[in-house]
Amino acid sequence: MRSQVAFLIFALLAGGAASRTSAFSPGENLLTPEVKLDSSEWDELSKNEGPMESLMWRKKSSAGFDAYVVTVIHDEGMPAKEFREIQDQPGRKSCDKFSTTDLERSKDDQFPSEFWRTECFSEGALLAQIVQLVIVGNDSLYHVQRIWRVPISDAERQTWIDHLSSIYVCDTRSAKKKCPEGFRKGDPPHNQPMQTDEP
Repeated sequence: MRSQVAFLIFALLAGGAASRTSAFSPGENLLTPEVKLDSSEWDELSKNEGPMESLMWRKKSSAGFDAYVVTVIHDEGMPAKEFREIQDQPGRKSCDKFSTTDLERSKDDQFPSEFWRTECFSEGALLAQIVQLVIVGNDSLYHVQRIWRVPISDAERQTWIDHLSSIYVCDTRSAKKKCPEGFRKGDPPHNQPMQTDEP
């Protein structure tokens, strides 16, 4: 059955228990901490193709590709390790030197997952790096990426590693993967169609 997925933000409502609200879609929900990306600096784009839904935030001022991408593929149960290998294949083929490094998640949602960082070098120079998280739920596959084709500091990279580390999937139907109380759904995005030239 196609899951009803909501992109949720960790934004605890002010006040006590009486003001809390439940705004989860039935079934699986992807929960990601709130990220404040100023619309004057970032374009928000979307793409829906068959079972795949994607949201991408792309930095306007960047000379290279600087983006945050969240993708949900409904009715997809590919093993997490196999999905990671597919994601890494282009780098292995095109980079002079390619590295893929395991990262640790701070949130365990009991779904199969892979969390990793890749680096692509050409002629000794770092061309691109990506921090990626894939979670394979019962209804859908969830893929989150932070992509840089621009120089970044170690501190910025660690900030995004910490962010992706805390993303998880809950399920309103499961006692073990119960969705938390006291959170609200993010406002519907006012986005543009996603460009098709992303990497």
